Amino acid sequence: MMTSPKGYFEKSAKMMTSPKGYFEKSAKMMTSPKGYFEKSAKMMTSPKGYFEKSAKMMTSPKGYFEKSAKMMMSPNGYFEKSAKMMMSPNGYFEKSAKMMMSPNGYFEKSAKMMTSPKRYFEKIPSFIYVYCRNNREMHSFAHFEK
Repeated sequence: MMTSPKGYFEKSAKMMTSPKGYFEKSAKMMTSPKGYFEKSAKMMTSPKGYFEKSAKMMTSPKGYFEKSAKMMMSPNGYFEKSAKMMMSPNGYFEKSAKMMMSPNGYFEKSAKMMTSPKRYFEKIPSFIYVYCRNNREMHSFAHFEK
C-alpha cells in the first residue's frame, strides 16, 4: 500500500476519515501475523533500528519532515505523494488532526511529545500498546525505551 503509485494517503483516505478512525480500523492489520508492527518489530528494536536511526533526524533543529523528505523520497513512495502536504505551512499533523483524532487523542497528545526529543521516544510505545493491546506480543514492545 505504501509503495503503490497512488500512495499511502490516497489508498487509506477512506479508512482515515471514517467515524472509527485510522487506528481503530487498522488494529487488525497491526496485530495480524503479517501486520506492520509485527514485521517491523525487529527493525524498530534493533541496534540499527528505525527509532535509533531517526533519533538524530527527529530531534534536529530542522525537524523530522524536512530531513526525511530527501532521505525517504521514492518514485512511488509515501513521502513523494505526501511531500507537499507535509512541507506546507499547515503541515501534516495540522491537516490530519481533524481526520485522525481519536478519544485518546493521538495527534493532540503527540504534538507536545514531538517537540520534546526525550518525551517522544519515551511515550510513543505506550500509544502503540494502546492500539495493539489485544496482541500479547506487543507488551514487550510497548515498554521499549529509547
